[in-house]
Amino acid sequence: MRKISPYKKKVLYNISWLTLDQMLRMGINALVGVYLARFLGVELFGKYNYALALVSIFVPVLNFGFDAYLTRDLINNPEKKDEILGSSFVMRLASSVFLLIVTCTLILYLRPGQPLIQLMVLVFSIGYIFQSFDVIDILSRAQLQSKYTIMAKSSAFLISNGLKIYGFYVHAPVMYFVIIYSLEIALSGLFLVLIYRFRTALLLSQWRATRTQVKYVLREGWPLLLSSASSLLY
Repeated sequence: MRKISPYKKKVLYNISWLTLDQMLRMGINALVGVYLARFLGVELFGKYNYALALVSIFVPVLNFGFDAYLTRDLINNPEKKDEILGSSFVMRLASSVFLLIVTCTLILYLRPGQPLIQLMVLVFSIGYIFQSFDVIDILSRAQLQSKYTIMAKSSAFLISNGLKIYGFYVHAPVMYFVIIYSLEIALSGLFLVLIYRFRTALLLSQWRATRTQVKYVLREGWPLLLSSASSLLY
């Protein structure tokens, strides 16, 4: 029998962690999601999903297809790690702020006189700002070390679902669950930063955004942006 190389073992180990994470999320999301629908009722759950969908639908467009080529660049140019991460982080952050402005403006036009849905969209949009730290997760995938970032993001996932279950118990209002959704993204970002800091002994202050790298991100990302925008319009 042919012996599996250490590199292939590392790849399989990384894939197993990613698969386990997806299975865990699918199972818990299914259970908690069904109970959330029953708890909120038709009207509130409809408003919850409407606000979340309005925000989520723009996320793939505003990411410029970062994930697709960021992993490639980190593998091919490890010596430029700080420049790649810094520039990509700045672009993600700018996109998230733009997402906040667009969705909040759009909901004022689509649902005037409905402050609850407007507030939901605002809170959901704020949560996505913290998703900018997902560049750390992409770095771990490029280095085949997803175990650590999965542990960080899964911790935030379990905490948020624990808080949702608590909300069911105390009959919390719908905004409680909206805040918990954004809190999970914020906690994921915080835990990723802690993992990056204490496991690698590196600081985010070492990241640097350069004009050359930002131009490269825009040049590489626009075809994927166009594709996402076409899907959105369709």
